[in-house]
Amino acid sequence: MESFFSSSSAKNIILEMYYNKLDELSIKYEFQKIETSYGNTNIIITGEKNNPPLVLIHGSNGCAPIALEAMLGLEKKFRVYAIDVIAQPNLSEGIRPNMKDHSYGKWMFEILARLNIQDAIMVGISFGGFITWKTLVFDSQRISKAFLIVPAGIVNGNP
Repeated sequence: MESFFSSSSAKNIILEMYYNKLDELSIKYEFQKIETSYGNTNIIITGEKNNPPLVLIHGSNGCAPIALEAMLGLEKKFRVYAIDVIAQPNLSEGIRPNMKDHSYGKWMFEILARLNIQDAIMVGISFGGFITWKTLVFDSQRISKAFLIVPAGIVNGNP
């Protein structure tokens, strides 16, 4: 499987910045790895277990700590599942899914099913909005609401 990173030293630098950003947030969290048919996916979980689930998806070339920083405070009212998108500079692995079919939706459905999440609120930032849209198209049964923040990749053509 081809790595997102050009070298092991580049990976080490990015991962150091990842953990530094997460430390700066000063929140309680846990990691969970989910095996999917597209590769292992890392998830940062924060917020009380009894709070309603909110799935947070970062933009392209990003990571879950960046999305958490942009939405800091959600963990006070929600159980936040911040997804490290596969084949991006973060703790997830995997191959880059096809953007033209339902692959991203299938990948997210696998994650939601394995976490046993129902009635989730999905928040997608930029490319995360695209993934949210693909998830809704693939199977919206586990989603109660969706927020697409400056979604990328949905409209083709000259802006």
